Amino acid sequence: MTAVVEVSMYPLTENYIPVIDKFLTEIREYEGLNISTNPSSTRIQGEYDELMDAVTACMKSIYRGSDQVTFVMKVLNTDITETKWDDC
Repeated sequence: MTAVVEVSMYPLTENYIPVIDKFLTEIREYEGLNISTNPSSTRIQGEYDELMDAVTACMKSIYRGSDQVTFVMKVLNTDITETKWDDC
């Protein structure tokens, strides 16, 4: 089953850019995921189990760091490849 996770990440630190970059670098290491970013979120599409495993692993990696981080996620159980997702 294909799914999409839209995740917004809020590092609770003044130096937040490196924390966000770390998450994006790590999630891009996973094959089979379609990843797109915009100024407020990242959309990750793939097979549900692989997608959720990758997101969970990357979140854990960030949480192991010294900074506090809040993640806000939306999960959709469909393929958005042929939708006008960004036209809304």
